[in-house]
Amino acid sequence: SLVIAEKTASVGALVSLGMGLSLGVTAGYFRGWWDDVVVWLVTTIANIPILFLLILVGLYFRLDPLSLSILIGMLGWLGIANFARGQTLALRDREFIQAARTVGASPVRIMARHVLPNILPLMIVLAMVDIGGIILAESALSYLGFGIQPPVPSWGNMLSLSAQYYFLGPHLIIVPGVAITLTVLCLYLIGDGLRDALDPRLRGVGGRRG
Repeated sequence: SLVIAEKTASVGALVSLGMGLSLGVTAGYFRGWWDDVVVWLVTTIANIPILFLLILVGLYFRLDPLSLSILIGMLGWLGIANFARGQTLALRDREFIQAARTVGASPVRIMARHVLPNILPLMIVLAMVDIGGIILAESALSYLGFGIQPPVPSWGNMLSLSAQYYFLGPHLIIVPGVAITLTVLCLYLIGDGLRDALDPRLRGVGGRRG
């Protein structure tokens, strides 16, 4: 179950990270009509009840772990896109970006070499949070019977199938619930630690304080 959860969450987080970064960075850098399109997409999808949509998809289609993770990732890129767009807007007129434009660097090179390295630490933290959110979403869908179906093991369908044995074997519910809680908490803590390690603005802070 842990392997299934990790694979599902990792694939979904990679999909959402790729879509969010590409759309958010390009929208913030190019502005204009493309920015309007991305903002409209974010606003439109944000007003769709995602859980209800996932339940409908799970009702009409039998989802395997891979298709479920890709679907959740395609619906979960909004937060990353918003943050990436905002950070890019703050960076696009900085001196080092202007200098890169002056020497003839292409927009793709500027975004890849100057924008992405400055926003990537925050994006990694958001990706870790997304992995935890995807695990929770998959568990909820599987618990309701619309996610990963038995005999493929999942914490969600474990909880669902063991509910009827609560009084005979309460550990059948407690163990998957604790596993979900600890996994999501660890992912949040790892994301925060990676931010401290990768953010260039935080490097050496501890040494200076000492």
